[in-house]
Amino acid sequence: MSAIIDVGTSEFVEEVLTSQLPVLVVFRAPWCGFCQLMNRVLEAIARDYDGRLKVVRVNADENRNLAAWYEVYAVPETILFVDGHEQQRITGYRERDELARMINRVIFHA
Repeated sequence: MSAIIDVGTSEFVEEVLTSQLPVLVVFRAPWCGFCQLMNRVLEAIARDYDGRLKVVRVNADENRNLAAWYEVYAVPETILFVDGHEQQRITGYRERDELARMINRVIFHA
């Protein structure tokens, strides 16, 4: 079963930008209620796409430079990376089905 990986600025290049797998990155904050709700959605996505997609969380409060670099102005902010490049972005809480549609459309062209 695939786990959600919590990363900071120092791990971002290795875990996201040079990953062999596509990566779903969620910028979050501990005080954000919708971010807490996203945890169950991310767990389901990690299970559903085990071995085909990496799921990563970034604490935007602790990694302000990284959040600023990716122009994250609200949390949760979900960004899908393929081959180290941003492909799609969604701001705000989203249910599993909506994230799955985005992943399938962008990565698997379904």
